[in-house]
This record gives sequence, structure tokens and C-alpha cells, in this order.
Amino acid sequence: MVEWITSCENYDMRIYISRLKLWAGANLPVGSRIRHVLLLEKDVLLVYEFLAKMDIWMKLVDLEERSQKRGGASSR
Repeated sequence: MVEWITSCENYDMRIYISRLKLWAGANLPVGSRIRHVLLLEKDVLLVYEFLAKMDIWMKLVDLEERSQKRGGASSR
């Protein structure tokens, strides 16, 4: 069973992803979908935004890994 959190003491906490974006820009291939998505994000996300986006980011990473294994790797 899933329980929804209706209130949170730290609902306005923020996550700073500037360093993640710098890493993505420097280390991920130019054609990488996850690179593009990360670089377009705001530098500061609320915790609930970060958690929701993290799930999507991980799915994109998985898709890219599968694509590379099939020979459709993105180029730098």
C-alpha cells in the first residue's frame, strides 16, 4: 500500500544541482538525452521536484545504456 505524505516539516528545502549540471556538460556525450535534460533544469529544485525528476533521469540513463548496448551509442 502506498501512503501519501500530506505534510512535511521541510517542504521548502532546496537541492542545488549546479555541480551535477557542470559534470553532465563536461562528461556526457553531446548527443546524450540525459545531458540535454539536465542542462535545461533550473539550478535549484525543491526536494519534491528533485525526487520526481530523479526517477525520470534514471529512466533516461537506462534507455541510453540499452541503446548503447544495441549499437546506437550517442557521439560526443
